[in-house]
Order: sequence, then C-alpha cells, then structure tokens
Amino acid sequence: MSSEASSFPTSQHRSILHVITGLEVGGAETVLAHVARASMESGQRILVAAIRGGGGIDDRLRAAGVPLVYVQRGSAPADSRVGFLQLLRECARFSPDVIVGWMYHGVVLAEVVGRSLGRSVPVVWNFRCTIDDSPNWPLPTRAIIRMLGYWSGRARKLIYNSEAGRQQHEQYGYACPRSIVIGNGVDTNRFAPDPQTRALLRAELGIGRDTVVFGHVARFHRMKAHPLLLEAAELANFSREVCIVMAGKDVDASNAALAEHVERLKRKCRVVLLGPRSDVHRLMNAFDVLCLTSSGGEGFPNVLAEAMSSGVPCISTDVGDAARIIGTTGSVVPPDDPRAFAVALERAASWSSEERHARASAARTLVVEKFSLQQMISAYDELFTCVTRE
Repeated sequence: MSSEASSFPTSQHRSILHVITGLEVGGAETVLAHVARASMESGQRILVAAIRGGGGIDDRLRAAGVPLVYVQRGSAPADSRVGFLQLLRECARFSPDVIVGWMYHGVVLAEVVGRSLGRSVPVVWNFRCTIDDSPNWPLPTRAIIRMLGYWSGRARKLIYNSEAGRQQHEQYGYACPRSIVIGNGVDTNRFAPDPQTRALLRAELGIGRDTVVFGHVARFHRMKAHPLLLEAAELANFSREVCIVMAGKDVDASNAALAEHVERLKRKCRVVLLGPRSDVHRLMNAFDVLCLTSSGGEGFPNVLAEAMSSGVPCISTDVGDAARIIGTTGSVVPPDDPRAFAVALERAASWSSEERHARASAARTLVVEKFSLQQMISAYDELFTCVTRE
C-alpha cells in the first residue's frame, strides 16, 4: 500500500474522510479536489482514501497538502487484500466525523469503511451522473446501482450534482427525503473572457477574425456523440464562414470514426481536430459557440458552465441539467437529432455581433450568480456542518 497519511494537521474542527475508487482526472475527482482543498484551508482535517492512486488528481491533492491513502498506485500489481486492510487501519486512525463516498464504487467502499470503524459515523453518498445511459454500462456497475437503491435508506444524505440525476435515481428507489442537489462550481476567474488570448489562439489555428467557430470539448466516447455535430454541420445551410474546432482525448486525425465526416465537410467548412488539451480555459476564448452533443449519461456537464463563464454561449442536447444551466442564453435540442442540431447551428451562425455579445454576457452572468466555485464549496461546507450536528 502507498500511504501519505503519516501526519494530520491539529484542529478542533471536524474530520472528513473522502472515499473514491480512483484519482484519474475526471468530473467527480476534480470536484473532490476542490472541496478537499477548501476544507483543508479552512482548518478541517481531511483524508482522501482510494483503491487506485497515480492519477492526475492525486498530484493536485498532494500539492494542496491533502493526505492520501490508497491500496495501490495506478495499475501496478499489489496484494489487494493486505492493501485493503491497511487502508481500513489508516481510516480508523484518522477517526472521521463524516465519510463521503464518491460515485457508486466509492459509496460501497465508504459504507465498508464506515462499518469497519465500530462506531456510528454518518456516511454521505455523492453521485455525479444521470443513469439514463446505464443499459450500456458494465453489468457489475448496473448491479451495484440496483443494490445501492435498496441500501440508500442507510445514507445520512444523498448528494446529486443535477436535478435530472436525483429524479432518475429516485425512480430506481433511492431514498427521497435525504437527497440534496449541489451543482458543480466553476472557477470564474480562470474561465473568463480574454480578447487577447482569443486573438492569439485564432492566429495559431489559422482562423479568421469574422469566422464563426463552433467548439466541442470532450473525450471521444460513444455517449459524447461527436459525429452528431459533424452530421448536423453537413445538413446546415450557413450564411457565413464557419469552422468547427474539436478537442479531447482521441479526437484527432487518426480517428477513423471522425475522418469520414471531416472529409465530407471539406467543401462546406473547415474542421480542426486538436486532440487532448491542457489549456481548455484558454481554448474556450477561440470559440463563438460551444456545442455539447451527448446522447445521455450527463448530470451537470461542466463544459457548458466553463464555456459560459468564458463568455461563450452554448448549444446542447437536452441531457442532464443542460437546460437548467443554459437557461435562455443558448439553445437546447433533443439528443440524437442531427437536423434539430443543424437548425440550432444555423441560427447561432446568423447571430449579429451585438446578439452574440449580449448572449455571451448573459451566459457569464448566469454562471457567476448560480454556479461559481465558491457557491459550490459553501454548499458542501454547510452540508458537512449539518450532518455532523445531527
């Protein structure tokens, strides 16, 4: 077992144990890092326990001084039984006031840890997605979702990051009276309009000042439905010069699933495939409109709020809480409907400069007022205070 939990800060405040399966870069893991870091800075005692380490998030946590304990690093071989027992001992030594399980496997592990302590410790369950796409998930994960539905009455609180996620889980029998929705938070200082960066990025990408840029940022995965954007662009009749910029893991020229669409679009508009980017907060400034094409499985799509905070209005399929996030600042269309998405693209391409700027300003204002990072952190702090006083 790899452990970085040899010392904890002395504090009279509560002790919070966060339990998660792995620490790869992802939505749930990123939110955990924000919450844990903020708790540490406010004087709380924090421990993050995971089966797997070695992901990008553990680097962020370590840099913030958050103690970590895991059974194994990455995919390296390990005696899982011995490592697991050592993890339980570290958690017992930490003596938490509250345990937070993140996502399904993390919730199961949190319940096991809680019961191993031999005393009553409130366990909070934290879910970060909808389950409308669950028929396509691995059978073991689907079995865990069903099992947790039967167990959900044991949770002190159930946290969802979207109203859609709460509704879908409750339809699966998850306990209703104990649920709360805390939307994801965006660092509105990091994701902010920057005209200079916009000019630099467009020059780097060879994009003209007056070209309408539709951006798409997501790893290549079936549920992200990348081809939908390209199919919609084929159907659309644009009155202005248009460019599509797509970024994300495996979103590059070697992707055969995209290459055919890109080839067909050459006569109509330019398509730029950038692959993974570590500077998404900068890249957003190159866009005029951000597109989300997911077919399902989304709870609170971070990319929408990040784009809006950057002053970029959005077109999205109606998944998760997309409609609640976008409000009246952009467009929401049915999933898996290229023609409806094409109409939305046509309308956005025809916006005057004044209308686009008005939508951009309204989008940023909405995120600053409803979905800021500080609002999310405050909501978690209030929840932990409430749970430990019950």
